[in-house]
Amino acid sequence: MVIFKNFAITLILIVIIIGCETKEKVGSDKNNGNVFPLLSVQTREGFVPDFSWNGADGKTNNFDSFREEVTLINFWATWCSPCRKELPDLIAISEEFASKGVKIIGISTDKGTNAISEVNDFVRENKVTYPNVVDNGELASAFGNIRGIPTTFLINKEGKIVDRFVGIRTKEFFVEQINQLLQ
Repeated sequence: MVIFKNFAITLILIVIIIGCETKEKVGSDKNNGNVFPLLSVQTREGFVPDFSWNGADGKTNNFDSFREEVTLINFWATWCSPCRKELPDLIAISEEFASKGVKIIGISTDKGTNAISEVNDFVRENKVTYPNVVDNGELASAFGNIRGIPTTFLINKEGKIVDRFVGIRTKEFFVEQINQLLQ
């Protein structure tokens, strides 16, 4: 009986130690540094709204820091099937055009108390490399009341909206649009 009791206690201690170790690892791998809550939005006539977020380094970033670069702003959500289908193309464009100064910013329209965590998990699982800002509704409103997703805005180097695409598009479509602005 004493041997069984000692074995049971040892087994419980091992489970507790392993369980704590696993939780610690999951927690530390939770944030990939690409998902941020929206801080502020400033609308302005003729230009993309300037919006800000705190970066992984704790410094405030804003859209205006992307001026002088062609930018795609993609409104999406984790639950949106067309958004999920479009995602690999956007990741590829982000990586292939980075050396040409082209940027992508994802704007998640996910809602709820766990939106940041859910979007972060999704971004990490799908290896999204570009920044994603979780909108509280202000940004969608500033961009003209986004009604359907995905909705993607093509922004020129001056910070003006060149085009708006509602619905899923292919990599080839976006590449053609971007190349026209890079000429």
